Amino acid sequence: MSKEHLYVEQLKRFQQGEVFDAHNEYITHYGIKSGRFGEELIQEILGDNFATGVLNRKIKRTNGRYYSADGYIPSLNVYLESKFLTFCTAGTAPEKLPYFLFKAEEYDKPVVLILGGEHELLKDEPSYYLWTAYNEPDKCSSKAALALVNAVRHKIAGIVKLSELRSWVSAQEAKLKAL
Repeated sequence: MSKEHLYVEQLKRFQQGEVFDAHNEYITHYGIKSGRFGEELIQEILGDNFATGVLNRKIKRTNGRYYSADGYIPSLNVYLESKFLTFCTAGTAPEKLPYFLFKAEEYDKPVVLILGGEHELLKDEPSYYLWTAYNEPDKCSSKAALALVNAVRHKIAGIVKLSELRSWVSAQEAKLKAL
């Protein structure tokens, strides 16, 4: 079973209100480590349009340390940042999500934030506010999220739900061809 098929099935189950042990399904049944699942799924979805070599590229932070992008799409010249919250699990992923905005500022190319798992459903406040502030700012009720997103909007190529990644990439490539 492909990672994409597994993800779509679990997304449907979760949207229907089913409670299941997602951690067990990812690791035990499919041998997938939940921390890498979102990144591996993105790589599977993008296929040849995903550059793996950039993963080792170090991006210098303002504090002198380095980090690597989660991926890169050469045809769009954008980095990828994946934030994935496994279904039916607890953790600190929502609390870490706003840090993306500070990280985005340090990239030397635009970056796309891809929200996966429960983040995609915009159930936690950070994912809801970030997605809404970027995609539907007139509907965002958080002044803080709007201010933060607007401060780095020039560095963000998009905030996209994982299940919509394929169509987002196609739409962006079509825009480039039309130019």
